[in-house]
Amino acid sequence: MSELTVIEVKRDEFKTRTELCGRSVAAAFIGTADMLATKDLERYVRALEAEVRRLAVCEVVVDMRELYFMNSHCLKLLVSWIVRAEALAPPQRCTFLFRTHRGLPWQRRTLLALTALAESIVRVEEA
Repeated sequence: MSELTVIEVKRDEFKTRTELCGRSVAAAFIGTADMLATKDLERYVRALEAEVRRLAVCEVVVDMRELYFMNSHCLKLLVSWIVRAEALAPPQRCTFLFRTHRGLPWQRRTLLALTALAESIVRVEEA
């Protein structure tokens, strides 16, 4: 299988970690996704979306357990990707699993709104 070619975000306050696992991609968001991280996250999400399509990935697992804050601009990047993904016909359409931290209730509240937006392709799992 092909290699995943995504440039990770490596800011002091926000990082990503991405791994290809068969026909699934695991993407971890770590730290604080605020205004300072917006441009880097936008480049990352666009590159990751292109890789998901290129590699015909079935599922994107977004691990947010170490993400302590995400502003609305950063969240909108994920929402836009999900909307674009939902518009695709299978088999190009992937699903999203968001892993949240039980001790960070904002994550669950925020991501449950995403499930309402695209319930056929978005799931939230609390750890």
